[in-house]
Amino acid sequence: MYPEDYEVKSNRLIMQWIAEGFVKSEGEKTLEEIARQYLVELIHRNLVQVCSFTIDGKPKRCRVHDLLHEMILTKIKDTGFGLYIGEHNDSVSSEIVRRLTIATDSDDLLGCIESSYIKSILFITRKELSEHMVRRIPTKYMSLKVLDFHHAPLNYVPENLGNLIYLKYLSLGYTKIGSLPKSIGKLQNLETLDIDGALVFVMPKEITRLRKLGHLRISRISSFEAVKESLGGLTSLEQIRTMRIDSDGVVIAELGKLKKLRDLSLTHFRRKYRLTLCCSINEMHFLEKLRIGARDTNEVIDLSDVSLHPTLKKLCLSGKLEKFPNWIPKLQNLVKLSLELSFLTCDPLKSLKYMPNLLCLNISHHAYEGESLHFEDGGFQKLKELRLKNLQHLNFISIHREALLCLERLELSELPKLKEVPSGILQLEKLGVVHIFNLPIHIMGFFDYGNPKRWIIQSKPI
Repeated sequence: MYPEDYEVKSNRLIMQWIAEGFVKSEGEKTLEEIARQYLVELIHRNLVQVCSFTIDGKPKRCRVHDLLHEMILTKIKDTGFGLYIGEHNDSVSSEIVRRLTIATDSDDLLGCIESSYIKSILFITRKELSEHMVRRIPTKYMSLKVLDFHHAPLNYVPENLGNLIYLKYLSLGYTKIGSLPKSIGKLQNLETLDIDGALVFVMPKEITRLRKLGHLRISRISSFEAVKESLGGLTSLEQIRTMRIDSDGVVIAELGKLKKLRDLSLTHFRRKYRLTLCCSINEMHFLEKLRIGARDTNEVIDLSDVSLHPTLKKLCLSGKLEKFPNWIPKLQNLVKLSLELSFLTCDPLKSLKYMPNLLCLNISHHAYEGESLHFEDGGFQKLKELRLKNLQHLNFISIHREALLCLERLELSELPKLKEVPSGILQLEKLGVVHIFNLPIHIMGFFDYGNPKRWIIQSKPI
């Protein structure tokens, strides 16, 4: 369904598979886990190529090789599986098809396609979609399960969107839409709603009727006022990205009712609601990813009452820390840690160096206000990626002989007071990529002219 050479995010692909019913339950595994196994199997059979990996080795983006793509299209030509409508289509077959990929803004080609069999529509075009075309979808394609406008130049959503009662996957991400219609509450089978990067700022109260909604991707929402007291009713939610905490903290309490959450991102945290937030987080026994952002640089993030979550793999704290949290080093399965705007004065590396599964560490944007960082012997044995960015007082970095033995990627950027090249950097045998940006001239010169040939030097951040 995707164009030749198109790189698709694995998560996007997996959620579409689930929505179409391709993924079947197996024991206690989630459908996402089973679908990921399917994808891995396709990769092992060389039917799918991996374009990039996550830090813990999972496929992040993938594609199909050109030759295989062409062969597949030849084999499915007469099956009705799917139809690609591009700029140069002279005509569209009147045969029954089940899936459409639309890479044009013309809706003249849709008229002769049997609508009752269409289960999926995917828009991949840079040309603005006509209101006439979009308005036809909820009336002509009422059997849809997947409707994907991701990154399409869409600025209109029809009021009768709720006609699509079988819809399970709806992506309006990075479109130009400014609001969601009230009829969205009629989409009782909706499992994934993606409005990340869209221009929607207010969440309609009707969204709380979506009892099967499992994945909610948002970024610019500034008000949950209409839904905050009933948000806890969305008990199927597994993912919320990114929610702004309201001024009275009601949303935080409601989060505690969402016991299936695996991925949670919050902004505008205030310290006065720390106990409520800790209590809510303690109810999320499947939590794998957590991001907390403070309202401003004066607000302290204090989660000292949070229970240890053995499931937590990724943690990002963006806000002031009075001291380094002693519960973080106890997260035995933590893979990725990011600290921003922490204003720590004590070297955090001392607490983190023996974390058994830490693969990626990001210390950036005034997270550390000290003058030196020391990677001591035996520390960070599995770390693969390290980012030190925008640390205005840092002037010395030391890397001892038995530290960072697995480091593959290093970013050093916006370190204006760094006096010398990090000691011990030449002994990092697995280091392959170094990103440098806005360092003192003599240090930039070292990387430009004195670096080993095994390094790839890039002047832009990771």
